[in-house]
Amino acid sequence: MKDKTINTAHTFTKEVLFMALRRLLEEKSFDDISIKELTDTAGVSRTTFYRNYHSIEDVLMDYFRAHPFGAFSPEEYSPERFEFRSRIRDSLTELKQNYNMWRNLFDSNKDFLFYNIYDEMIKTVCRDRAFDIGFRTSYELSAFVGIYYAICRDWIRGGMQESIDEMIDISYRIMHTFYKNDEYAIPSRDNIYLPVPPADRK
Repeated sequence: MKDKTINTAHTFTKEVLFMALRRLLEEKSFDDISIKELTDTAGVSRTTFYRNYHSIEDVLMDYFRAHPFGAFSPEEYSPERFEFRSRIRDSLTELKQNYNMWRNLFDSNKDFLFYNIYDEMIKTVCRDRAFDIGFRTSYELSAFVGIYYAICRDWIRGGMQESIDEMIDISYRIMHTFYKNDEYAIPSRDNIYLPVPPADRK
């Protein structure tokens, strides 16, 4: 019971720090935010911050590991629960909700954080499903990261003029352009691809 209470407290602290960071990014550049200002805004001590993180960048990375692409939890990305268009919607909705934060990061030349988040998520929690839709080697996974990162980056930089539904169609079409001749492709299905049997994954 004690361990569960401690874990709950850690989770709450991390959520509070992220919310405080997002609020500060509405007002100022990422580089202008100090750890003291962040902890004061979050209502936690510097000791508590350093018990969980080494840097402010870690706050972002940790939050998006716990909520990949806007999902409630990484379990939503398990192959049996994965539906490609729905997961794209999760991702784009999260970007829209945090537009000012992401725009600030780009303006502060911190877009590498954005890329690193996508790179890690696609190569971990999304890896099996990326394999299923045709991105099978490490190079292909890196290409998948680059494609989706570029789509989202340009949408953010362009002020998100297109609707989420338009961006889902754009993303979906581009992603599948490269693998429409894959042997597992079924164009008539909304889901497009049959999962590859685990025994066939090399």
